[in-house]
Amino acid sequence: MPISIDTASGLQLADGSDGARQRFANVFRTAWLTIPAADQQRIVTWWQPGFAGQASPQVQLLANYNMAAAAEAFGHHLNFNSDVCDLMPDAILADLIGHELAHVWHYAQQGSFANTIGATHQQRENEADATADGWGFCMANLRAWANANATAIVAATGNQNVGW
Repeated sequence: MPISIDTASGLQLADGSDGARQRFANVFRTAWLTIPAADQQRIVTWWQPGFAGQASPQVQLLANYNMAAAAEAFGHHLNFNSDVCDLMPDAILADLIGHELAHVWHYAQQGSFANTIGATHQQRENEADATADGWGFCMANLRAWANANATAIVAATGNQNVGW
């Protein structure tokens, strides 16, 4: 059964998600409520039409996901590796969620690197980091934690290119 994250915005953790589902939903709710209301509304408006005939957003906590987290399908699917998330202290998990929500916000903005053909991965990441930092998340803390825990992240994801 899905777990509600924020009923006002329709956010819920998908059924079938793995890991510490209630903790993740609670931290996601805290991260979501950190974002300014106008930016939340822009994200919700972006999600409302859905994507490829599917409801949006789809927030999933997945075992064996090959990254710590990603905003996929133009920000309509938010996927998180359950093992990595279970390792993170709440504040760091909130920073990761804030970073992924910043990617969604950028998909909703014309002229963003998220929507620019030829933009590099690093440009997209820097853009999301700056937005998340502006919302009150701390990308420096997220990066420091990830660098200190790189071996565990690689073990959880199977991905040598963690990219922190």
